[in-house]
Amino acid sequence: MLEIQDFYTFPVFANIPQSKLVALKDRSTVQEFGPEEFIFKQNDAADFLYGLLEGEIELQVVFRDKFLETDIEYEELVINTMHNVDRPLVLETLEKGDLLGWSSMVGNERYTAAAMAVKPTRVFEIKARILRSILDADPDIGYVFMNHLSEMINVRLNWQIEKLLKSWVEAFGTNRVV
Repeated sequence: MLEIQDFYTFPVFANIPQSKLVALKDRSTVQEFGPEEFIFKQNDAADFLYGLLEGEIELQVVFRDKFLETDIEYEELVINTMHNVDRPLVLETLEKGDLLGWSSMVGNERYTAAAMAVKPTRVFEIKARILRSILDADPDIGYVFMNHLSEMINVRLNWQIEKLLKSWVEAFGTNRVV
């Protein structure tokens, strides 16, 4: 069962009065996932915002890799086949107190990554349109929430870009992308 105090685990809710969190609590549900179960997949409709209550979640981006398979038969016949393989790339591991699915709050219609439980996990979920209507009803609270959310997104994106650039330099020995 979700309690009001659970919301205070998440910095984005820290400055929202308890009386306002009642509406969130009443409209949220708790979901449980086992290891390797997806909370959502990349390109699913971005309808919910989630908060990690217990467990661990990997955010993954799936990219399509192509490889050539060669089959040689009787030394004369060579069969070449191109295969597409979807490969997940783990962007980040989330822990208790992290929000996920924020694509639903920033105007994206689809999740830009997948979220998979690494171990037994509990999350709360709230429909993004319901959360937005609660925040719209009290613009001061809506501003505080969205300000915290944008700060969180900024920190995560900067961290991911830093990791990507470091990996690029290590892989290709250059600091030029162009």
